[in-house]
Amino acid sequence: MSEEATAAVAAASPPPAFENFLSDSIGTALKENPKLPTLNKDVPPGQEPPAQPTEHAEAKPETSPLLPDFSKLAFGQPIEKATPDERKVDQVKKEAPAAAEEFPEKLAGAATPQAQDAWAKMRTSNQALFKQNAELTAKIKEHEEKLKEFDGKTPMASDEYERLTGERDTLVKELRLVKLEATPEYQKAVAKPLGVVESEIKRLGTKYSVSQSQIRSALTEPDRDKQGDLLSKVTDTFNDRDKLTLFKLADDSKEILRRRSVLQQDVKQALDYIEAKRTADQERTQNERKTEWNGAQKKAWKTISDTLYLARPLDGNDEWNSGLEQTKALVASTDLDALEPVDRAKVLVQAALLPRAVAAIQQLWNMYQQANGALKRYQGVTPGAGGGSSSGGEAANGASEPKEDGMSFIDAIESKIRGSR
Repeated sequence: MSEEATAAVAAASPPPAFENFLSDSIGTALKENPKLPTLNKDVPPGQEPPAQPTEHAEAKPETSPLLPDFSKLAFGQPIEKATPDERKVDQVKKEAPAAAEEFPEKLAGAATPQAQDAWAKMRTSNQALFKQNAELTAKIKEHEEKLKEFDGKTPMASDEYERLTGERDTLVKELRLVKLEATPEYQKAVAKPLGVVESEIKRLGTKYSVSQSQIRSALTEPDRDKQGDLLSKVTDTFNDRDKLTLFKLADDSKEILRRRSVLQQDVKQALDYIEAKRTADQERTQNERKTEWNGAQKKAWKTISDTLYLARPLDGNDEWNSGLEQTKALVASTDLDALEPVDRAKVLVQAALLPRAVAAIQQLWNMYQQANGALKRYQGVTPGAGGGSSSGGEAANGASEPKEDGMSFIDAIESKIRGSR
């Protein structure tokens, strides 16, 4: 062997310290597990070592190597470590199927140039999709790793969380109370009566120069005996009528404050009760209005059908009767309050024009009857050359038929008309 070859082998061989490390590691492993295979240093290079005797010669389980293959490492050279992003991309590439392996560069066997061209385009598109899939999968895993960092973590300290929760609950209660006080039910039961009491307190205090707080304290005193003493002291200078007014205010104030206490004791329950009562009242009102509306429709149809033939059914005319029933159904299902303002205006305009339309129809009907009567009178005339005779012997109007000789039927009629003048 030449000197250069000897130097190359020496450079590629691990240092003595590393051989000692391998010997120590293998010896320790053999002590801990005697069944591990031993290294045979006497085997020449390129030959297999003799098989080790085992308890079960037939079973040959696959064993993983005790140590990694260090022969692929470049001793004496720094090893480049992959970044976390590169490791994620490599892992995704390992998990995703390889586009080149799934789709070879050319079709196997004899294929036409058109087929090869189509295959190349499909392969290029598939490679782009595989690349995009790998990138998106890497991003998904990256976001999943970031989400795992927040699992089980509290965004704030427990005392801070309890403080904010308490403030939230307080604000919710205050908001409910404001909402309750703004309802018409609370205004009617508590707010307005209290306003009347306050007005009287102000009037009496100004009239008799008495402190309004003393009057208010006397009215709100819960103990009945103490309240009587306070009222007597406050009304010492009052006249009899104002005394009676203040005593009555004391009883009224007691009832008003009782209502307020009941409503404010559980604001949420009070709001729920008010909402449920409103819903029940609305349903009852709608049912009453519906019943009243149905009765009014029946009465209106009867009244109109007695005076207007358009609202009456016709015997044997199914088409007319069907259209009339559809009109009744349309009227019954129409809620005037739910219509738009322009639609309600149209209904009123059409209702106002209906009498005029009926009068016009009646006038046309009368004209039709007159024309039909005149037609019937002339239908009984038998035309003749120079004269005519009626099938009944006399004309329908009681006059004799024209009988001038040598005159046509039309000329005879005109002559008769001129003679009647």
